[in-house]
Amino acid sequence: PGGFPKADWLFNYAACRPAGPFALLVEGAPDALRATEAGVPAVAALGTGLSATQVRKLAALGRLVVVAFDNDEPG
Repeated sequence: PGGFPKADWLFNYAACRPAGPFALLVEGAPDALRATEAGVPAVAALGTGLSATQVRKLAALGRLVVVAFDNDEPG
């Protein structure tokens, strides 16, 4: 929705805090949900770019972050 500060958030972040040796970083919420359904802890950047806040949150997980953005045009 308009006005939502997506640069301050990572979708599914709370679910990744206690889980596994790595976290998968994907673009959108549906991608994170599908990975989670498959047993892979995942967060979504809610777009193709990362803000400094999102990078700090990823670093705070204290684990390897595997980036899995898709190969299509943004949007």
